[in-house]
Amino acid sequence: MKKRLLNTFTAVCLASFMLSGMTVTASAQQYTDKEIEAMKRLVNGLNATYNSEANRQTAPAEPPPFLTADELKAHTDTMFELVNKEREKAGLAPLVRDSLLDGAAMIRAAEIRAVDLAGGVPHTRPDGTSWRTVLDGTGINGRRCGENISRAKSSPQISVDLLMQSDGHRKNILRDNYGSIGIGIYQRSDGSLDWIQIFMLK
Repeated sequence: MKKRLLNTFTAVCLASFMLSGMTVTASAQQYTDKEIEAMKRLVNGLNATYNSEANRQTAPAEPPPFLTADELKAHTDTMFELVNKEREKAGLAPLVRDSLLDGAAMIRAAEIRAVDLAGGVPHTRPDGTSWRTVLDGTGINGRRCGENISRAKSSPQISVDLLMQSDGHRKNILRDNYGSIGIGIYQRSDGSLDWIQIFMLK
């Protein structure tokens, strides 16, 4: 890209020099009006190309849009469908969506950034305890559960695709003796998304 910008800039400078030189050397070499207009169009076109390339280099990336509660819920529903599609491709039974696991996963999704900022260990809570403590009081035995974390991914599809490329996360998604799942999502202040999947044995 830098080389392309340099080449464009060089062409602009050369064409500008040639055009400005017409007035100086007009007495030695006459140019027709048509030739002069053609040269002007060339310079203007090269300038436009150079400015466009420079703007693309310096323009900041657009932040992801902020989602409503309904849109966030729809994202978790889409992720649930995508996970079961991966299980179907592997010849496994679909998981069942569990509302208690959903609630725990939503809490965990909201905790990810705080854990990261504190330099915490993955799969721990902001107070340093195991992620499984989020299930205390729900009647769910945390030892029968597994967790997947997907940090700041912009869509359900991207998140699931990346989880499937990781051995440990893929094993959770395709574990044949898991029977249910909860999915949590949290949108950070920069618009990016954190995801949690909590699986439970049959």
